[in-house]
Amino acid sequence: MAEINDVMIFCATHGKGVSRKSGSPKPYDFASLEYIVKATNVDMPECQISNWGYQAKTIGLKNDPAVIARFANCPLLVPITLVIEFDPQDFTKLLAVDFKTDLPVKDEFGGSAAKDTGKDAKSSEPVSKF
Repeated sequence: MAEINDVMIFCATHGKGVSRKSGSPKPYDFASLEYIVKATNVDMPECQISNWGYQAKTIGLKNDPAVIARFANCPLLVPITLVIEFDPQDFTKLLAVDFKTDLPVKDEFGGSAAKDTGKDAKSSEPVSKF
């Protein structure tokens, strides 16, 4: 597994149904993420492109109920780290499988799934473990 740091998710999508566009019914089931990262510049001898701000990107989301439920609670438009892996059906593609953040995130049981920073979320004082 690898990670992509400092991305901001702005849309997680899961679609499931039956398409009738081509005449005969065809089932579909997909999941994807749209995120933004700081824009990058291109600086080559024959081409220079300067970018400011952010650029939008899309990555597949592992189509697994637990992964989709986790991303349904992902904080939007704040920097996070995406955990990615190769798509087992197509090794030329990557899939997001998890994320990491210091922000409080509700897990599937309604509690906080944020990593323990050792500090109270409401103050800058360290939390006593005793």
